[in-house]
Amino acid sequence: MEKAFGSLLYYSMTEGLRNEWLKISPDKKGQALPDLREYIEVLYRIVQEELKKANSELLNKNVLSQEDAENKCASRYANQLPKSFTKVKLGNYSKAVKCEGSTLGAEALVSTDLGENYYIIAHKYLEAYLNGYGKLPDYIGYSLDDCTTDYQKALLSDICSLKKEKAVCILSKGVWGNEDLIKNIPVPLTLEYFEAAINYLGQLINEVKKDKKKAKDITMCLEFVLCVFRLRSYKDEELNKLLSLNNKYVKKLYKYVETLIENKIEIHSFLSLEIKNKGVYEDVPNILYALLLFITGAEGAGDIKIAGLSLDDLTT
Repeated sequence: MEKAFGSLLYYSMTEGLRNEWLKISPDKKGQALPDLREYIEVLYRIVQEELKKANSELLNKNVLSQEDAENKCASRYANQLPKSFTKVKLGNYSKAVKCEGSTLGAEALVSTDLGENYYIIAHKYLEAYLNGYGKLPDYIGYSLDDCTTDYQKALLSDICSLKKEKAVCILSKGVWGNEDLIKNIPVPLTLEYFEAAINYLGQLINEVKKDKKKAKDITMCLEFVLCVFRLRSYKDEELNKLLSLNNKYVKKLYKYVETLIENKIEIHSFLSLEIKNKGVYEDVPNILYALLLFITGAEGAGDIKIAGLSLDDLTT
């Protein structure tokens, strides 16, 4: 083990961590190794210890005050910050700064300020989730920001290693958290998840009849798909063909949106859309009406404005 890690690292470990590594030492084979269950538990404890160490390294880091963090985030938004950002409690902000368990608003405020250290920890949590440990909140998608730095791109790569259904939900947060993100994700990758979102939507429509909680994922699929339609502003002829009713996935999407409207499935989108006149569709949720216009290319699609993100139903 000393040879594998190097003397300095090996002897700087705590005795407990060193003993954990010795249990699964690479030079052990067969019966010398613990059984599979214990082996996984040892690995999990090592990951937890490393995460604890990484978190502790951030405690003395100079970070922005909550007010400065709000101003920094506000500079990235065309509209006023959502209340879930401006009403973050100081205690939750302080926890998020230390990378302790906190809330969506607090995490979103600090992610860009913590810089690379935040993304190193996010990567470790993603690895743990992929190995079957813990939960992965969808709001980690906000940390993608505009996906221009190396560590943001690495996080995107990590997210794309998840099951497509989970990745769609995470991306649905990111693409509306920063309006430039959808422009900076490679178009083929965006279209891949556009199709995945539509397929997942079809699956959820059948499942929501028995499980109303599935409506949340339905909303996230719709939000991601709506954002992809914004790529039409590129006026790229080939891309626009792929986002038209000539595309079999868009045809399926149209069918699914009609089904959602007919079945009156509750949709609570965090997007605040400004629509002048819905006419006979007044009772249809705004996001479904907006999608109908974008899918069909009907007059009025270009008049729909995103007034902001309504996250007020989320704990701050």
